[in-house]
Amino acid sequence: YLIYPFLMHGSVTVLYGDGESCKSFLALALSAAASMGKSILANVKVDSKVNVLYLDWETWADDHVERLDAIAAGLGLDGPPSILYRRMKRTLMEDTSLIRTLVTERNIGMIVVDSLGFAIAAELKDSGPVLQVMSFLASLPCATLALTHVTKEGAASTGKAASIFGSAFFRYGARCTWEAVRGDDGPETTYVDIGLYQRKMNRGASYKKPIGYRFIFEGTTEKTSCV
Repeated sequence: YLIYPFLMHGSVTVLYGDGESCKSFLALALSAAASMGKSILANVKVDSKVNVLYLDWETWADDHVERLDAIAAGLGLDGPPSILYRRMKRTLMEDTSLIRTLVTERNIGMIVVDSLGFAIAAELKDSGPVLQVMSFLASLPCATLALTHVTKEGAASTGKAASIFGSAFFRYGARCTWEAVRGDDGPETTYVDIGLYQRKMNRGASYKKPIGYRFIFEGTTEKTSCV
């Protein structure tokens, strides 16, 4: 593991959940842990310090900086950790040469793909584009955390494991999958609780117990603190 029990060296982990389940916040917190080489989150163990590349199709650099600053403040860090950020404007398969170059030249040990739907920009139930992307990610010599969404039925279900939206090859191509489930918000939306459930593990025993995190939001939208 790079980050136990979420990310393995040289393998793809898919983190999926409904919208607003704090997947991007969690991905950034795990990125911070990896870039510092420290177990700054409860229930995780970081193996080593690595360079992190965050590939973002959904937001912009300003949002990334604001979120990372908030996480650093909430966790009591001296400052935001160093994470290589790239706002993506083309599909992942159109930028494979660039990504491989970045991984090699910057000695990247962890990549975040936020998120698979926008990275593919095709019919997600079509196995062809999904196979291409999952095969490419699996070929990279680093740990990959790929974010995506659940099916409409999964988002509406309560207490049952949901499925990843799109082709079954999202699940087949990942060595490990985790589902993020959002709980009830705190009073006046001051916090969000999420539960994380491992749904697949191809290497070793599965992680049986759910993991819970609380993201606390304080202040204005311009200055938010979360843990």
